[in-house]
Amino acid sequence: MRILIFSLLLCSSFLLKAQNSPRPTYTVTARLHYGFIWNFSQDVSHLANQHMPGFELNFTKQTKGGKDWQREYRYPQVGYSLLYFAFDPSKPVGNALAAIIHAGKNFIKTKRSNLQWRTGLGLAYVEKRFNVETNYTNNVISERINFTLNGQINYTYQISSRLKLNFGIGLTHISNGALKRPNFGINLPTIHAGIGININDDGLYKKRDSVLTFKRKTHLYLSTFAGLKEVYPVNGPKYFLCGVNAYAERRLNRKSGINIGMDFSYDYSKAIEIVRDSINVRNTFINLNQVAIIAGHELYLNKLSLLTQMGVYLFDPTHLSRTYYQKVGLKYYISDKMFVGMALKIHLGVADWVEWGVGIKL
Repeated sequence: MRILIFSLLLCSSFLLKAQNSPRPTYTVTARLHYGFIWNFSQDVSHLANQHMPGFELNFTKQTKGGKDWQREYRYPQVGYSLLYFAFDPSKPVGNALAAIIHAGKNFIKTKRSNLQWRTGLGLAYVEKRFNVETNYTNNVISERINFTLNGQINYTYQISSRLKLNFGIGLTHISNGALKRPNFGINLPTIHAGIGININDDGLYKKRDSVLTFKRKTHLYLSTFAGLKEVYPVNGPKYFLCGVNAYAERRLNRKSGINIGMDFSYDYSKAIEIVRDSINVRNTFINLNQVAIIAGHELYLNKLSLLTQMGVYLFDPTHLSRTYYQKVGLKYYISDKMFVGMALKIHLGVADWVEWGVGIKL
């Protein structure tokens, strides 16, 4: 989880105003990838029968402490990438193009080389998707536009002040977050090699420790959210969901806070599942609701934050879900008191829905 938080750093770096000193180093890198579809479940084993080449164009900024958050997070690297994977045209899974924002750090560094990890998130377009008549064996992707996660470990060797060689391994995940069924998702392990060019000189800089102080405070957060959800059978309608959550947060420092509260949700798709699965529950408005106690952590980066929470149901009449769930979300603070955001609700690795919300801090 600590690694995932750095996916936020790029967004924040472009939202903040530029400062003159110290000047960051910008690098453009081209990489060739080669990988395969990971056979992580028997449900996708019929598709895990091909290897695919890929290409990546990457733009990265090495931060140097010109802003407070850069010193707080010990000088991360942030950037954009375009990733393209070319699948076998005779197979059910089509070519994919992903746009990713990412961040990472060196964990081993010498004068001419470094070993670095990075993680990122974004959107992916997939050419072929599930179709009940023409492509029914593709049970991994049912939407053209999907969410994507990407992680890499890279080794870089500095040939000159401008030129770098790069080698590494990576893993890319593509899915639609249960907006449409079926949705097992694609996992693509790859190896890669490439060459990078520094747009400006990688000049020396002196690392500085942050000396900013912070006063701990407790706040109350109230928000409302809504979304759409599809249930089996496939190609059915999408059903409305909404809810309200309220939690108290104790801010620990400038970077993080812990929270506890309540989560209330209404999911109309449960009315369909009650009938479909012959569940011994009355199909009433009350029984389509869920109430849970939640606890979690929020990591702050200027106007952006990463919210992670665990929930346990106190009221769940249909028992269609597990008794506990997780939420992972991004929030953007429009002002000191108001924010917007999105979150993915997950039951032990299985996506339940994507929600979009707005809220206030009291």
